[in-house]
Amino acid sequence: MTNSSLSNSDKSSWYCVKVQPRKEIFVMKNLNFYNIENYLPIIKYDYKKNSSLVLKEELLFPGYIFVKIDLSTQKKIVSYCKGVSRIISFNNKCMIISENIIRLIKTYLRENKEKNPIKSLRIGDKVIISNGALNGNIVKISSILPPFDRVKVLLNLIGTNVEVEIPSDSLERNHSGVVIV
Repeated sequence: MTNSSLSNSDKSSWYCVKVQPRKEIFVMKNLNFYNIENYLPIIKYDYKKNSSLVLKEELLFPGYIFVKIDLSTQKKIVSYCKGVSRIISFNNKCMIISENIIRLIKTYLRENKEKNPIKSLRIGDKVIISNGALNGNIVKISSILPPFDRVKVLLNLIGTNVEVEIPSDSLERNHSGVVIV
């Protein structure tokens, strides 16, 4: 984010807008009604529910939405839009979000959209266990069991590798998938 000195130019810039709790989709629809360009980054990933993988969607920045507006002519429309709390500012100056930042977010989400972290694992990958009695251990994947809800890992116990079967949701994750060491 960069600080903006406001001018009377007709050029649109990206701004970050704080919205009321759980109103992001509502605000996005309201802004669309007023033909205001907006962007709500949503991250999609698979997670295990019962014995199958389910696609889950989460907001990358809960409580915020990006808008591209000409501040001099569209600020009031955005500020008074139902569900909007405020346009993020510093010292009473609205903060411009660089076009490059928006492009990076879009690229990151587009590149990772089709990736299933469990399906992308390979035998031999070293991963971290995130829960249970083995929490925090770094283990090596020895096999992946269909339908990707369990994996066999090699756990080093007193100098001996022991093969252990664990649920795939016990592997530590981040936004881009399973943490590989």
